[in-house]
Amino acid sequence: MLTLPDRPSLDHLRKQARDLQKEGGLKLASAQRELAKRYGFRDWTALRAHVLGLRLDAAVNDALGGRVSPDLSGDDPVFRLLKGDAAGIDPRKTLAPRDWPPLLYVAFSRVSTPEARRAAVADLLSRGAEPNVHWIHPQYPEPPQTAVAASVWIHFDVEMLRLLLDAGAEPNDGEGMYHGTEQDGHACLRLLIERGASVKGHNALAHMLDREDPEGLALLLDRWGEPDDELHRALHFALTRGRGD
Repeated sequence: MLTLPDRPSLDHLRKQARDLQKEGGLKLASAQRELAKRYGFRDWTALRAHVLGLRLDAAVNDALGGRVSPDLSGDDPVFRLLKGDAAGIDPRKTLAPRDWPPLLYVAFSRVSTPEARRAAVADLLSRGAEPNVHWIHPQYPEPPQTAVAASVWIHFDVEMLRLLLDAGAEPNDGEGMYHGTEQDGHACLRLLIERGASVKGHNALAHMLDREDPEGLALLLDRWGEPDDELHRALHFALTRGRGD
């Protein structure tokens, strides 16, 4: 039994099939079927589908990590979404390999331009995409990973965030406020608060104290209200971290 590499190439498999065709005096279709069986598949169609699935999954992983896969030159709908092109793609249909709706592929891709990403988000939302879709990270299941979270902690893109909030996205998504403390100028944080996000309950105050940021700290404390346990814990955190006044 032959074993496929981690990132198999259809071109290489086609060459193997042609070599087998020449060696055995077979028709190409018979050689492809025989090769597929040697790899443990019932026929060439099943082998091809498996390889395309592996390549798609690898391209998605690359795009989510900020690496441009050579496979992104293809016309697969997911490849187009990763590049910020949602034209004609059903906004409510989930797509392999992650069974995500299109909005999540657009939002979490790190290889599209900001302009293309915003245009794709606006297009999908205008055609009925659900703004609160999310996926669950297997290692960190709480909170769910939302498009709002992607707009803040991946892209720091206040315009993308505004598009989502205007479409009804939940500002208290569990991630946006926390990661909004990391942005110089606090544009996303300010917008989330303006749209109703609570300054409490996201560990945002403690995270703000991970660095010296008096302006950001004041942004949260001015809206805090009465002292509570979370504020007391943050004060202790500030002291242990040696934060300034």
